[in-house]
Amino acid sequence: MTKDFKRLTDFLVGLGIEKIDHTQKSYLAHLIGVYRLMEAQGCTEELCRAGMFHSIYGTERFRGFTLPPERRPEVRALIGERAEQLAYLNCLMDRSTLDRVVKEDLEPEPGPVTSPPLM
Repeated sequence: MTKDFKRLTDFLVGLGIEKIDHTQKSYLAHLIGVYRLMEAQGCTEELCRAGMFHSIYGTERFRGFTLPPERRPEVRALIGERAEQLAYLNCLMDRSTLDRVVKEDLEPEPGPVTSPPLM
């Protein structure tokens, strides 16, 4: 973990995330667990930060906390542009399509890949 880890967790605690339940623990514990798992798997610091914030804007399956998209610049300044973009895209993802592709070991459907503009 980097020296910035405390800054990341302080930001999340400032949002009250430690009081929100998620997968039989707090949402904060879940996010820290994702970071640690990715770190243990050898992911870059940038990817670990993206993982830690993977559901910060809410996801299709988790709506227990949703940071408004208007706060994206603040998150981007905290975790970095690419990490924030990955986290944001994860929040927008159609999970059923991803699950189907993974389950059936399918190739992604051809077509243009677009991402929402950075705010």
